[in-house]
Amino acid sequence: AKLALAALAMHARGLGVGTLGELLGERSAHADGLVRTVMTALRRNLEPALAKGAASRYIVSRDELYVLVDAAIAHCDVRLFEAAIHRGQALVRTDPAAAAGAFTAALDVYRGDLLADDTFGGAFEQERERYRRDALAALRFLAARQAEQGDLEAAEALLRRGTQLAPTDEEPCLALVRHRVAAGQHELARQAYWDYRKALKRLLDVAPSPEFE
Repeated sequence: AKLALAALAMHARGLGVGTLGELLGERSAHADGLVRTVMTALRRNLEPALAKGAASRYIVSRDELYVLVDAAIAHCDVRLFEAAIHRGQALVRTDPAAAAGAFTAALDVYRGDLLADDTFGGAFEQERERYRRDALAALRFLAARQAEQGDLEAAEALLRRGTQLAPTDEEPCLALVRHRVAAGQHELARQAYWDYRKALKRLLDVAPSPEFE
């Protein structure tokens, strides 16, 4: 039930039986029965007093999709993050200041990989990767604005957060290295490179790409 709830939280438009069944490990003709059982259990967990056959306030069916009702969610980091990211992306060219505010709001609720609990196993890896990329892009945008405004320390902090979110990704490290070189901090730039190299070795047992070297 927890897995299904997380999936519905990430897909505001809802999910069909086939998708939910596959997520729950059932791809056969039995998927429909399994999904109904899980949805019933989820509704009872969310609304213990819900009478048999009564409509749920939280989980509804629309156009053959199961939907988690927005109004029933007091605070859902996933949806808050996505909404703020989308606002920022829509405003980048027309209103950079408003875009910066939206990206800041998104990052306020992004504390690392979402739904990384062991309960979910390998599920949602594509979603986690997408959220991570969105967070990194928001950090780069905000860092560039801070640098343009002359606040190099704030830009540095944002770029460092990027390397912490994705220690084995080349792009965040390269952005930090370039920032430090531009600021005349060559020793710190080399340190950023070596931190990246050590993270690659420790976590993936690989070396930086020839292009990065």
